[in-house]
Amino acid sequence: MLEFSLHEIRVGSRFYILLPKLNRTQMQTLGAGLKRQGFAVGGDSSMKAKGRGAILHIDSGGLCWSNADPADWIVPAIPELLSAPKEEVPLEALKRQYFSLQTSGSTAILRFEPRIERGSLWRALRNSDQCGLSPDETAVLLFLLESAAGGCDLLTDFPTSTSLRRAIGGKLYFDSHLNLSEIRSTLRSAGRRSTRNSYLPWRGILRLAKFKNPPRGQYAELFEGLGEWCFLKPAQKA
Repeated sequence: MLEFSLHEIRVGSRFYILLPKLNRTQMQTLGAGLKRQGFAVGGDSSMKAKGRGAILHIDSGGLCWSNADPADWIVPAIPELLSAPKEEVPLEALKRQYFSLQTSGSTAILRFEPRIERGSLWRALRNSDQCGLSPDETAVLLFLLESAAGGCDLLTDFPTSTSLRRAIGGKLYFDSHLNLSEIRSTLRSAGRRSTRNSYLPWRGILRLAKFKNPPRGQYAELFEGLGEWCFLKPAQKA
């Protein structure tokens, strides 16, 4: 079971806090707390709070970002958030919080949906030698890759025999094909850095040559094991 740990990341003039996947009760808790602190709050699953010289955005997918450091307003609420009961949602809806799959025969295209490790933020994180892949995202990604034979292409900060060089900002990276054991030992996540590190591609798209979709029971065990990083759980089958 994963325990929540605080990860704060600054990229340029923006501040980010990685939060658990939040349910409706937790979003209401955060909104009420911010109102008590003098913020004007609007929104439901995506919340915006204005006040005290700051604008905070909180997404139920597990992210807070702001033009000012939001820690003083968000961190005190975390113990209450972690004591909330989990909310049941359909298994397919829970999967979509993290990824989507397109399968064709034995092959698959995995589109991963991380909180901040994609798009322009992905480039900014690589350029500043940071990583925002959360512990639950790491667990889900490795779980899916366990069902893929032959590995996949990732970005690395080290070369392999078949790597292609790639410059991002002022830093040198490599487009590399890694097998599962290499991915396990090098996949970088928030708060963890090794001498050799691998990262998701900037669009979060992985092409898997041989993939067998795990059964429902294994998915249920996976999401149960996300612990304090996900307050949604698969609904029992009718």
